[in-house]
Amino acid sequence: MNLNNGMTTEDVAKLLNVSDRTIRNYCKSKKLEHYRIANKIVILPEDLEKFIESMKVKGE
Repeated sequence: MNLNNGMTTEDVAKLLNVSDRTIRNYCKSKKLEHYRIANKIVILPEDLEKFIESMKVKGE
């Protein structure tokens, strides 16, 4: 685990075109794996990839 590559909730929100609050809610509900460091939420790229995969809607 390399936290130097970690992203803030603001970074992730910009990437996904959603609000910072939405990302925080995903973290709070444990849908998005994250780490708390010095009162900041840090999201690793690999955890974001897993989250995006889990949110995909499968076609019929």
